[in-house]
Amino acid sequence: MAWGFGTWDGSGVYNNTGLQPVNVLGYVQIGDGVLDATYAFNVPAGNSLRFIVIPDSSQDGTGNNRRQIFVSGNSVVVQAAPNNVAGPDRFPTYPLYIIGYGV
Repeated sequence: MAWGFGTWDGSGVYNNTGLQPVNVLGYVQIGDGVLDATYAFNVPAGNSLRFIVIPDSSQDGTGNNRRQIFVSGNSVVVQAAPNNVAGPDRFPTYPLYIIGYGV
């Protein structure tokens, strides 16, 4: 390997696969303050739904209001979350986009 970086499993076998292709299934825009919504995606057989969040605001994301965003089956669910609780599924209530993809 001349450039970049490598990864190996516990047995010493090289396993760096580089960039992985994904199947973008669609996107939804979630408005300011939305705390209760479900967005269904058409997920092909053999794929599982995942998502990324892209902010659509100039706000810094601080403050008390939070929402939880997670996958349930073929849907992305948005619901209220306790204030001041951090976690990988917690997001501010300002506008954002959710991009659903299958892997």
